[in-house]
Amino acid sequence: MSDTFSRVKKTIVAVIGSAEDEVNTDATLNGLGINSLDILELGMALEEEFDVMIMDEYLLSSKTVGDLVETVNNSRAQQTCSSAATVEQERAPTRARSSLCWPFQISRLRMFHLLAKRSK
Repeated sequence: MSDTFSRVKKTIVAVIGSAEDEVNTDATLNGLGINSLDILELGMALEEEFDVMIMDEYLLSSKTVGDLVETVNNSRAQQTCSSAATVEQERAPTRARSSLCWPFQISRLRMFHLLAKRSK
């Protein structure tokens, strides 16, 4: 059992109150009684537990506990990429800065695009 899964499981049990033996990677969120409001509350708890930012669209698209673990892992990887890109951008020549860590940049552009759509 991975460390990430055990921490996600612990968070689900603490926040949602699910029985610990029901929470496994194949368990569906609906089967655990987690609705869309619960998933957002769970997302905030996971952000605090792992010290990452998790986009709501990724949380809401998660169907199983395994999906949540993958979402947390991806968010951790993006944060690592972001931190590394910040350090590298300070050292890189100006013309090379835009190519650093492009998956994270695309994700941020999508986030700003979605925010612009919501505000209209």
